[in-house]
Amino acid sequence: MEKKLLVISMLVIVASLCVAGCTVTNTGNPSPTVTSKAITDSYTNAGYDIVKPFTKGTNQYGNDIYAGVVKDNSSHLSVYEHNITIEILNNKSETLERGAQIRDIYVKQGYSIPNLTSGVYFVSKSSDTTATHPLVITLDDPSQINLPYMFNRYTVAVDMETRIE
Repeated sequence: MEKKLLVISMLVIVASLCVAGCTVTNTGNPSPTVTSKAITDSYTNAGYDIVKPFTKGTNQYGNDIYAGVVKDNSSHLSVYEHNITIEILNNKSETLERGAQIRDIYVKQGYSIPNLTSGVYFVSKSSDTTATHPLVITLDDPSQINLPYMFNRYTVAVDMETRIE
């Protein structure tokens, strides 16, 4: 059961990372365009039901963020709703700094989270033994994570999951 939850969560994060982020390049080549529609479409194409389409905003740091809500389809053993926020960053330093800030926010809420470098972190509150509200935090450093469709982008993605079935 826990393995299936991890696989489902990983799929959501991979889909999140496939379409979000900010290109860092020294050649001046333009970045692939990221749009709310492209992110929403990627989740639809991955088999998720769209509860709230992704919308673009700007956070207090001036970074573009994309937020939306998707739901696992009925083929999953446990159906979760995923409240996803993807923040676009410019470089590794910003990614690590923002990851540390997000870590601190969730540690204060009772989550046990290691120091974040790059990668995918599956965490939950120690009191949440049924994995009703797992949290997935992904820090994408394209020089260290080689997932498909990453576009060499730096991102921090947060997926707050809620089991609904």
